[in-house]
Amino acid sequence: MESYGAILREKRESKDLSIEQVSREAAITVQYLNGLENEKDEIFPGEPYLVGFLKNYAEYLGLNSDDLIRLYHAKKIQEAPTPEALLKKQRPKFLIPLIVILSLFFVIALASYLYFGLFKVPQRLAEKKKVVQEAVKIHQYVLTYEPQDLRLYKGDQLIIQSPDQGDTTLTINNTLEHLILQTPAGNQIFDLSDERVLDVNADGIPDISIYLSDISSSSEKYGAQLRVAIADPNAVAAEKTVVANDLTESADDTELVASNPAASTPSNMKVIHEDNRSYPFTVEFSFRGPCYFRYRVDKNEKIERNFRTGETINVTPKNGLRLWMSNAYNVKLKVRAGNSAYDLEVGKAGQVAVEDIKWVRRRDGKYSIVVQEID
Repeated sequence: MESYGAILREKRESKDLSIEQVSREAAITVQYLNGLENEKDEIFPGEPYLVGFLKNYAEYLGLNSDDLIRLYHAKKIQEAPTPEALLKKQRPKFLIPLIVILSLFFVIALASYLYFGLFKVPQRLAEKKKVVQEAVKIHQYVLTYEPQDLRLYKGDQLIIQSPDQGDTTLTINNTLEHLILQTPAGNQIFDLSDERVLDVNADGIPDISIYLSDISSSSEKYGAQLRVAIADPNAVAAEKTVVANDLTESADDTELVASNPAASTPSNMKVIHEDNRSYPFTVEFSFRGPCYFRYRVDKNEKIERNFRTGETINVTPKNGLRLWMSNAYNVKLKVRAGNSAYDLEVGKAGQVAVEDIKWVRRRDGKYSIVVQEID
């Protein structure tokens, strides 16, 4: 007879999974996983526990849990001791009553097996009840200025209390691959390692800081690990002051096409394109998170504002442009020059950055488009 334990072990090994990894992800202890794979029924507190863990382990590995449970019950029936009544020699006069009793016993056993084993009516009813209870249960967390590390699941809510404006509720809408947070100002989408300060009611005042440290790419039942806290308006104001000072100190641009460049490329300058002449090129900006952003094309007026997640900009400088960013990680750049395109990552999360993207003329008379960090 086929062994359900061997099937589990072979499937786990074919997926190159360790017992410890399965234990973490399927929430089953190593002791019970080994008990299932080696068919050691005695380590479980009772048959319902064994059947429940067998079902969870099979579904985690992508196996048909009903087939494995049938194998388990078939093994139990095979190993069950023969009733003593069958081992005793019976007088012929008791043959008919014995047949009746055994038939009745078989019918009862078959009905019990169908009810409890094959169709698992009590288990299904209990699971259905649990699903209904979990579906209506909502976990709510009241935020404070102290950071909280929370494991959140779909439907959970974050509460921001305000004596002036009342409570603001944020709801977790998705925990698979990326986090979707429903706010009064619209949905906010977070990728793994995203860290942001949000203005959830669009009143210009920062409300909450969020850092997404863990999220599953395979199942939303594992939830998402967040560090959350009410945003400190004084800290955000200080950051904007730093950005404003940086913009003021960097106001005097250098010539974008250098007439007498250095013999070698400076350490803070990266060459991304070369040609025999300079000509207009295109820079595409896309924002994967909110960012206070300022840019100036050639010698034109500066343009600045807070950009939101998903917004894009296209500019075509003749010589170059300067960029100021309050959170460099949230800005993605693509430079198109001639027939070539270059994707650029600007900086890390929370980094304030100022950069030039411009043509420079080399000593050999050729031209290069460079990206240069400005202190």
